[in-house]
Amino acid sequence: AKVVNCPCGEVLRGETDDELVSLVQEHGKAVHQQEVTREDTLAIAIRLTDPFWVLYPGRPRDLLVFLFQDIS
Repeated sequence: AKVVNCPCGEVLRGETDDELVSLVQEHGKAVHQQEVTREDTLAIAIRLTDPFWVLYPGRPRDLLVFLFQDIS
């Protein structure tokens, strides 16, 4: 799985590259009125195997929410 941390605070998580790209593109259009390319999405995506501090620098509350949501 990979995630993208949007500057607006939204955290988008996809189990596959295709799922993540779709989520980021939908978010970009709906919230920011921006087109986001697949290449741009994958360039900023973070693998969940990366250290957790890379995912949430200075945002421990968001990390806890993320860790305890829909664990399956």
